[in-house]
Amino acid sequence: MANLQIQPDEAAKCGFDSMTRYLKIRVVEDGRTKVELTQYTSTIEHLDELLDEDVKRRIGEQKIALKQIVSDVRRRGYTPASLFCLSGGAKQIDVWLE
Repeated sequence: MANLQIQPDEAAKCGFDSMTRYLKIRVVEDGRTKVELTQYTSTIEHLDELLDEDVKRRIGEQKIALKQIVSDVRRRGYTPASLFCLSGGAKQIDVWLE
């Protein structure tokens, strides 16, 4: 253990200030925001419970793997990122961490 060294550039990535605070979901329909939901980042663990059945159906059609997205978020240390965007017709749904 005496030889353990942390490289300065790697140490900078380990701080809590690089982690996100919020999971955001926005639904825009006909160019107007219909829903904008802000939850603590920890709710990413229950993302599928926050989405209605229509959104889940569209996610399935787009072959978006929610479990993989959550796993990737954990692996990246909850850093800011766009998680996915669905658009079709007059409706757009954006999900991201900030």
